[in-house]
Amino acid sequence: PPLSEQELKGIAESISRYEPDEAERIEIVPFKDELFKLNTLMDMELQQPPSFLDNFMVKGSLTMIHAPAGVGKTPLAMAMCAAMLGQYNLIGWEAGDQPADKVLYMDGELPKWLLKHRAASVFNAQAPVYLFSAAEWYTRGGTGLDLQNPLIQDQMLHLVRSLRPDVLVMDNRSNFYHGKENENDDAHGLNRFLIQLRELGTTIIVNHHSGKGGNYRGASAIIDVMDNVIGLERYDKEGGGNWFSFKFEKARFGWPKEPSGVARIHINPAGKMILRTS
Repeated sequence: PPLSEQELKGIAESISRYEPDEAERIEIVPFKDELFKLNTLMDMELQQPPSFLDNFMVKGSLTMIHAPAGVGKTPLAMAMCAAMLGQYNLIGWEAGDQPADKVLYMDGELPKWLLKHRAASVFNAQAPVYLFSAAEWYTRGGTGLDLQNPLIQDQMLHLVRSLRPDVLVMDNRSNFYHGKENENDDAHGLNRFLIQLRELGTTIIVNHHSGKGGNYRGASAIIDVMDNVIGLERYDKEGGGNWFSFKFEKARFGWPKEPSGVARIHINPAGKMILRTS
């Protein structure tokens, strides 16, 4: 069931009081339970987790959406969340094995009024969606919302363990990670943290910018841990409108029914966003 305002306040207060153990954070963990004989692994009862959307968005998967500014990363990510909650039909992708129960959408830059406007155009008012506003955090005096910082990582892990969302969106990567974007060593740092979040059973979507050539911006290692990579480009279509093309560049668990295509972002008279395919 959705958390009450009092429960949410309690989580926020517990995060502000949380003091990570420095010794635990820097301890070198010896290899032990990570080593398996093949026959031991074969005897384990392991199954692929259920999917939340088509066959590609598996519980605990990592997905990156990259696009130039203003093309449609945020609308697509929000629509994907609504589809995983069972509240949205999305550009030919089929429903998954089961719907997600809860979404945590972390926005890195929008003012609250615009975040509200965009969320209201996609989600039902009672949807189990929780929004984090970095702009609000900075207004309260927060500084350095950087997932390269172990203290911020600890707060994030505490938040996810407390709220237990099925789906977590980081919109966008540059707002939450201030390392050297073109350095593989820096990219590996965020990748390790994303794996930690994934192992909590969280399905993660990271929005990111494309570079001048249309590929994702930054180091090659950025996509190493990603199960899905979706690239968007602006698409000029006769008659105008906000059109974009989409293409799966990586799909570890299987290609969706529609791995590529063209879609239009349309706001209907009721103020609801509709993604229409050509």
